[in-house]
Amino acid sequence: MKKGASIYEVIDFAKSIGCEHIEFVPFYTPFVLEKECRIDEAYIDSVRNKCLDLGLDISTYSVNADLINSDPEVRKSEI
Repeated sequence: MKKGASIYEVIDFAKSIGCEHIEFVPFYTPFVLEKECRIDEAYIDSVRNKCLDLGLDISTYSVNADLINSDPEVRKSEI
């Protein structure tokens, strides 16, 4: 796998080596448009559809949010 590969190339590679599922971690995946403070639903849909087309299950999605913070306002800001 080459450095700087697109997410679509990674999906193709995973399928080509026999993976049955894939997990996306948001550190380097632009699922969230931070400047606009919104989720990029079109991008997420295209990634999901690529996986569906290849029969590659998405096993989970990791989030960076602090969802167990004891301060309700902090929790709310993380969602």
